[in-house]
Amino acid sequence: MKIAVFHNLPKGGAMRVVEEQIKRLKKKHHVDVFTPRVESYLHHESGIQRLKFDFFKFWTLRKIHQQLAEKIDKKNYDVVLVHPSKYTQAPYLLGNLRTRSFYYAQEVLRIGYEYNLRFQKKVNIVKKIYEETTRFLRKKIDFENIKSADRILANSCHTKEAAFKAYGVYSFVCYPGVDIDHFRPIVIKKKREVLFIGEPKKINGFDFLKKVISLIQPMIRLRVVRGNLSEKKLVEAYNQAMAVVCASEVEPFGLVPLESMACQTPVVAVKEGGYRETVINGVTGFLVDREPKLFAEKIVFLLKNPKLAKRMGEAGRKYVKKEWSWNKSIKRLEEQLNETISFNNYC
Repeated sequence: MKIAVFHNLPKGGAMRVVEEQIKRLKKKHHVDVFTPRVESYLHHESGIQRLKFDFFKFWTLRKIHQQLAEKIDKKNYDVVLVHPSKYTQAPYLLGNLRTRSFYYAQEVLRIGYEYNLRFQKKVNIVKKIYEETTRFLRKKIDFENIKSADRILANSCHTKEAAFKAYGVYSFVCYPGVDIDHFRPIVIKKKREVLFIGEPKKINGFDFLKKVISLIQPMIRLRVVRGNLSEKKLVEAYNQAMAVVCASEVEPFGLVPLESMACQTPVVAVKEGGYRETVINGVTGFLVDREPKLFAEKIVFLLKNPKLAKRMGEAGRKYVKKEWSWNKSIKRLEEQLNETISFNNYC
């Protein structure tokens, strides 16, 4: 196949998924990668900068994607695999392509559809109207763009259901994988700490986890990794932790539990969203209701039972190798791409 891949994502788990797909698809197919270079527009804290940034999102970026679509269409690709844009979620590119397109949904535009992410800051009426208007426009743009995709792939059953509720579209689950050769157990001393991966924000469960840690005596360290570590250091962090804690609010998928299990470190996660699709409760870790006391009890249980924690880690590694390899993920992705191409050729 001749495949074009589009992405415009920041560093993190979603970007690692894109990079792995590109790397592995290139082994069997011709793959070209397209991403607009517009990093100068990232700084938009307030005032005139915010106005310039929003003008860029709603007008300039649309033109950039129109030109990019024309460039892609001229090269006669069999299919375009489109990943989200950090600016609009579903990118404008989808609405401008003539070539068959797949949209790989890693989440819906959550600020447009989730009540807990509504705008709640206490600001003057002008700022409130402006914020509500820009959110409305982003939601409209995301909705129109995703409707233009020929087929939608979801990274989890949770994302599939969320996409149907938000957009009224059906999608096909195509789970990502984990590089088990990279994320692996290494010989390194365990520390009395639990590991949190992500920005220390409420939506990522950080406020909840601070309450959890305050209940544990003697105190255990909550190590925070914001995603700015090299992959080598990230593997070391996974291996040094007694457990990895995952508490994001209705996480669409979450690569962190799988990477942790691949490193033979058990996971304690809230029983929500995509975590329910990756963590086997009582086997590779624990799934717990969002209750600080219950969550703390599971962490303490692992601390007091290191042999059990070790067995859970080993079970996690075995589980990831069997069910979450990139070979399995790419095979499923190729099946989806081939199916749509074959159908298009038949018609």
